[in-house]
Amino acid sequence: MISSRDQRTLVIGALAVVAMLGYAKLWRPMVAETSARMATLGQQSSLVQRERELLAGMSTLPRERETLRRAMQESRDRLFNGDSIAAVAALATYVSDVARATGTRLGSVEARPVSHVGGLTTLAVELHGEATWRQAVGFIRALESAGPLIDVRELRLETGARGGPLGGDLVSITGTVSGYSAGAP
Repeated sequence: MISSRDQRTLVIGALAVVAMLGYAKLWRPMVAETSARMATLGQQSSLVQRERELLAGMSTLPRERETLRRAMQESRDRLFNGDSIAAVAALATYVSDVARATGTRLGSVEARPVSHVGGLTTLAVELHGEATWRQAVGFIRALESAGPLIDVRELRLETGARGGPLGGDLVSITGTVSGYSAGAP
């Protein structure tokens, strides 16, 4: 026979085993599942809130789309048209016209390789010329405030020696001017 003390020990051990098994097989999985469901509920609640905000903003979508369309059209109007060859030629002509209007004498305007990124073509021309300081500053200002989208990437002004081929009052202009095109490459 088992003594009452051993019976009590067996009962306590059995209860401990039942408690551990209950914790391992029931309580811990239930807590983990509840935590996972709470996290999913939080994500779904956040999604519902964002959808409500989108639905509330739907009335402004036509107006915002029209604003975006106008902004894109205005940007397109500032780009050079045509394929890359025609667009580079248009850029070179534009730079030459600005130089002529400011009194800057360009000796050459040469095309540089184009690059294509995300549907936008970056055009470049290298220029060499001469002008007085006032004309050179006017030329740069006219290019930077141009209607078309223009970047003066690199510009170098050098004065000539007094009595040299540039006559002292003239500066030599060398630089690279970039423009953009949305035309076919």
